[in-house]
Amino acid sequence: MANDLRRLAMILVENELVKDAEPLTTAASACQMEPSSTTWEYDFTGLTFNSISLVGSKQIRHTHPQTVEEVEVQLHVLIKGHCVQVDNLHDPLKELVVELEIKGYDSNAAEHFSAWHLDRQIESDDPNQVDHAIHPIYHFQYGGERVWNKNTPDYGLQLLLETPRFPHPPMDAILAVDFVLSNYYGDIWNELRKDEAYRDIIATAQHIYWRPYSLATASHWGGALAYTTPYVWPPKSIWPNV
Repeated sequence: MANDLRRLAMILVENELVKDAEPLTTAASACQMEPSSTTWEYDFTGLTFNSISLVGSKQIRHTHPQTVEEVEVQLHVLIKGHCVQVDNLHDPLKELVVELEIKGYDSNAAEHFSAWHLDRQIESDDPNQVDHAIHPIYHFQYGGERVWNKNTPDYGLQLLLETPRFPHPPMDAILAVDFVLSNYYGDIWNELRKDEAYRDIIATAQHIYWRPYSLATASHWGGALAYTTPYVWPPKSIWPNV
């Protein structure tokens, strides 16, 4: 995991995609400082991707306000996981917060702000119990603390309220970086996917985090999977609606 974080940091630097890859190399070092013999963790803020110019570009469409000329994306990740076997079918993590901050600037340097977050819900005795809104164990949501806790809460004409939590497979820093690139740097992402080293890093992370999530989800509908996965990761915690 530490090696893959360092390899990804090198790829981002070589392709001039980030201002400083230090958050990833720091995370790699933290991976090797095991808090216990059965867990691992890392935490970083401010992995800042190089700005995207919107002037004469179709890189990011439907941007409002239309006066925004430049967009910057920052990634923040806190993750704690279990040391598991390669073919693990359990939930591999015990804590996760992935936050995206998107800042837009117009010609007067005025800042416009947006944010998303993916996190792991703190489990209750009954994962199907709904309080004020449904909480899939891993969910993407617009807003979050990066919006609610802004120092200058100037929200313009936006209507901000608690938004739906969309089920989504967990992401570590590697998959979160790939998420940012695939959504905001599409042309570069298409080229990176031709790079064997990049593909290998992504595929390894997907196997660790997305394989058990997908198999546990599918097990709800029976078949051979129903005899294994429900007992290690209940599908109703992933999709409380089922």
